[in-house]
Amino acid sequence: MSRPCITTIEELVDALGGPSAVADWLGISQPAVSNWITRNYIAPGWHGRLIVECLRLGLRVDWCRVLSMPEEDAAVLDRVMQRRDWGRVQPAVE
Repeated sequence: MSRPCITTIEELVDALGGPSAVADWLGISQPAVSNWITRNYIAPGWHGRLIVECLRLGLRVDWCRVLSMPEEDAAVLDRVMQRRDWGRVQPAVE
C-alpha cells in the first residue's frame, strides 16, 4: 500500500519527526521550524536538504504545494522518486 502524499508543510515536518526533530537535524531553532508551518513558507536554502531526506525516506511529497516548486521541476523529482534504484545510480563522471 502506498503512503499518502504530503501536501502541507505541517505534514512534511510531522513526517520528518516534528518541529523539534527537524530543528535538531538542521541545526536551527524549533521556533524557526514552527514558523515554516505558521507562515506556510520554507526558505529555498532548506529545500535541498529536505528533498534529499524525503528521497532517502521514500516519502511522497507534492512539491508544488509544499515548496511552491514549479510544476516542471516537481515532475523531475517525481520521476526520480519513482525509480526503485535511485540511490544506486552511478555518477556520470568518476
